[in-house]
Amino acid sequence: MRLVICIFIISIFSTSQFAVAADNDAEARKNLAGVWKGGVEGGAQGHVLTFTGDVATCVRDARGKTTDIGGGKVKLDLSKKPWRMDAAGNKGGQKGRSYFGIYSLDGNTLKWCVNSKTVPTNFKTGNGNFCLVLKRQKKDKSRQELLGVWKGGVEDGAQGHVLTITDDLVSCVRDASGKKTDIGGGTVKLNLSKKPWRMDAAGTKGGQRGRSYFGIYSLEGDTLKWCVNSKKAPTEFKTGNGNFCLVLKRQATGAKQTATTPTKTPKASEPGKYKVAVLKESAPEKLSAKIRKTLGRSGLRIAGPDGKVLCDVWFRVGVPVLPATSKQTGKYALESGTLVGAIRLSNKETGDFRNLKCPAGVYTMRYELQPKDDFHEASTKFRDFLLLLSASDDTDPARISDKEKLSQRSSAAGGGFHPAMLYLNPPQKRPQKLPAMVHTSGTDANTALAVLVAKTTAKGNRQIQFEVVAAGSAKE
Repeated sequence: MRLVICIFIISIFSTSQFAVAADNDAEARKNLAGVWKGGVEGGAQGHVLTFTGDVATCVRDARGKTTDIGGGKVKLDLSKKPWRMDAAGNKGGQKGRSYFGIYSLDGNTLKWCVNSKTVPTNFKTGNGNFCLVLKRQKKDKSRQELLGVWKGGVEDGAQGHVLTITDDLVSCVRDASGKKTDIGGGTVKLNLSKKPWRMDAAGTKGGQRGRSYFGIYSLEGDTLKWCVNSKKAPTEFKTGNGNFCLVLKRQATGAKQTATTPTKTPKASEPGKYKVAVLKESAPEKLSAKIRKTLGRSGLRIAGPDGKVLCDVWFRVGVPVLPATSKQTGKYALESGTLVGAIRLSNKETGDFRNLKCPAGVYTMRYELQPKDDFHEASTKFRDFLLLLSASDDTDPARISDKEKLSQRSSAAGGGFHPAMLYLNPPQKRPQKLPAMVHTSGTDANTALAVLVAKTTAKGNRQIQFEVVAAGSAKE
């Protein structure tokens, strides 16, 4: 019970409006400004408290796991002895609750004692009091150089990223076509004893909550490169093989946040450049025996403009489809999580429909619909996808009904940043002999596309035609 209460009380920091407490309030806040580390006297340790102006934020870093405790405004009153520092909760279980505190500042040692019912009379944990004892952290020159707003995007990938670094915290939004998407944020840890310099991150909010990222960075003038990987530290500043390299430009203070211009369409996506041929080869041994048993005896090989192999595809035979009387949500009569086939990516530079690089290797392909929510509002016309899962992770052909787990497993296969996915063009009547490659011109929403059109059998003596975008990507 003591541990639960301790965690509960330390979660008090959140936004609430207070009047200026005293004439020397500004000076007191200046003395508090910065990063403080420590913990509860006689209790949990690993707390990192950051004061910026009248705002306080707190995280707890224990055993390599960082927990976002909260943040907001605090009220000071230096006319009292001991000095007062109160806070009020406005989110989670603390919403609407008030906390009363006293604090002392002795050199580089800060003590802050709080109680949810009455004002503490001494700096001692117990009887409802929880006393934080914290040490001021020295300002890191290298960290100070990173502070501010940075704009850019993934090297050869999605653009419009706005990265904000404050002290040991980082947050990121993506601003595309006037639509801002909160990607997430967390704490960052620097290590300049390594070459290249290391900057790791621990997600504490959004889609990155609970995830760890290992990164390297370089800073040349106003250009920041930060390359991250969810499994191990990258060795070079290059997107691919699970690495995602952000290239960003420092923004002047007060600069208006606007979307970064998308990169030029890669030549590899120009129409009329891709070819498909029947591959008289069974599916790779890296797939499980159960998965291989569902696939056709031969595959399809797609070659790029230079004649080099882009990928090999094996479609499932007897694909489970929805009954003809059922109402289908997407363009395909399939349920979310249905196994459609397998793919072998031959080129480490291959990217998915978001133009994010996928490591060369063998993957299963499962059908999924993009969610209809605020995060995907700009791309509602692209709803039908094939999510790629690692062959070693996906060994059972049965449908994966849990959408969240399906998305997480696809993200892991693509490096942990976003589910790896191939866009499914709506099936259409095609006059030419199948399989075939169909090429389309670019639009405001996507680059030129090279589409693999092929048929396979479905349950119930039916056929199903798939139109998989093999080259090209969405612009957003």
